[in-house]
Amino acid sequence: RELGVPMASICPSFVFGPGSLTNSFSVQLVDKWIKGESPVQSRLCVDIRDVARAHVEAATRDSAMGNRFLVTTEARVSSEDTAEILMKACREVGLGNPEKIHHDSEFQGGAIPIGEKEVDAEE
Repeated sequence: RELGVPMASICPSFVFGPGSLTNSFSVQLVDKWIKGESPVQSRLCVDIRDVARAHVEAATRDSAMGNRFLVTTEARVSSEDTAEILMKACREVGLGNPEKIHHDSEFQGGAIPIGEKEVDAEE
């Protein structure tokens, strides 16, 4: 606004999906999870294709300018469910160390700061 540049802010949560592997935070963390080097945590997440769609929509709608858009699931996927899914997938494709995958039963994810408020995602 200060520079007079019309823009919208796209704020994705933990990004997953197809495409080239990068050295992103998401990829690094999942790599640690599947090797059993770090406990699987509960996360809000989003598909990369939905993030791409959000960028296109924001860029092509005048009404989006000056706004901030959170692109994410509404509820966290539990760490236990995520760990079980990862174990099964790793066994099927021979990836990582499925027997060492473990979930963090204490991590609840915390609240998402939105302006001066904090909002917890609920089912």
